[in-house]
Amino acid sequence: MEIKQRIFNSKEQFLEFRSKFRSLFNSRKVVFNPDDFAVYATLRGRDPSKGFTPITNVRKLANGQTANQAKVVCRDRLRVGASNEIQSILGNDDLYEEAVARTRELLK
Repeated sequence: MEIKQRIFNSKEQFLEFRSKFRSLFNSRKVVFNPDDFAVYATLRGRDPSKGFTPITNVRKLANGQTANQAKVVCRDRLRVGASNEIQSILGNDDLYEEAVARTRELLK
C-alpha cells in the first residue's frame, strides 16, 4: 500500500492537506527547505529524488562537491526531521515519522 493511502483516509483529507501546504507556502511566513519539499513529494506519492538536479559545474565538482550532494545532504538532514510545519499540517507525529522514514528510503 502506498504511503499516500496509509496516511490519508480519503481524497478530501489529502486535498485539505495539499491546500494547507500551498497556503502556507504562498503566505511566505515560513521558509521551506529541500527536506520539506522531499517529504511533501513523498506524501503526494511522488519520487522525492526527482526534485534534485545533479551538479554538473566542472569547477564545483573539481572543488570537492559531488554530483548528488544536495540529495545526500537532504537525506542526512532528514535524520533530524524536516520542519515542524509539515508535522503541524499532518497533525499526527507517527504519520510524520513514517513519511520522513519513507522519504529517506527513497533518497538512497
